[in-house]
Order: sequence, then structure tokens, then C-alpha cells
Amino acid sequence: MNILILTSAIRTVKQAFQRKDEKIRLHDCFCSIYSWLQVPQIDHIIFVDGSDVTIPNKVFNSDKLEIITCNFQNIPNVHDHGRAELDSMRYALQTTRMWNQCNEFYKCTGRLFVKNHEEFIPNTTEYTELVMFDHSKSWGGYSVL
Repeated sequence: MNILILTSAIRTVKQAFQRKDEKIRLHDCFCSIYSWLQVPQIDHIIFVDGSDVTIPNKVFNSDKLEIITCNFQNIPNVHDHGRAELDSMRYALQTTRMWNQCNEFYKCTGRLFVKNHEEFIPNTTEYTELVMFDHSKSWGGYSVL
């Protein structure tokens, strides 16, 4: 089974974000979830919101979707939003009912849908390692996707 993990912070306390309005961020997430639910290569979607916004699963009426809510907005200032995202993912993986059935997973920001997802999510059961090269990184920038 492959799993897509979507992370979000619908309610944000950071002023640095371009999209601060909670209603707009929620709408972005709804559009993203709906779009990802249409992708047949994804067996299960875990949507985790780290800002304690409750979204009932029945909104989407899909057994393919699991929504997990937690609150990691109040971590100490020494941590950035990346740490809150990591903590949200850890919580989701400890909470989900599907993780022990996973043999492959993908992670995407919860407000986004990748239109060319076929390039990253293969139609095969063979193991695939996707590698991205970022020329802007002085250390070489290789990342396994």
C-alpha cells in the first residue's frame, strides 16, 4: 500500500506567511484533498493539520482519507515551522491506523496538488527511488523524494 501524507497548518500564528487567512488556507486544503482523492495510484491519504483545526472525515466521504488533527503551534520560539511540521508528521504516523500496511509513502504540503504527479508516483509496484537535484545548494543538493 502506498500512502500520501499531506501536512498543513490551517490556522497559523506566523505573520511571515503570504496566505494568512484561515478560510483561504482551509479552501486550499479542501481543493488539494479533493484533487488527491482522484489519483488512483494513491491507496491512502493521511491529512494532518498541526494547528488544531478539526475537519470531519465525512466532509469528503472517502475511506481513502484519514484526517488527523494536533496542535504544535505553541512550540518554543527556538524552533521554526519546519519543526512543527516534523512533530505533526510524527504524531500522524503514531496515530494512523494504516502506517503498518505502508510499503511506500509520499509527502506533500497539504495546500498543494502536484499536477504532474505521474512523474513522481509511478504506476508500478516496483521500488522506485526518485532523486531531485537542486543547483542552488552549495552541498550538492541531492534529495531522495
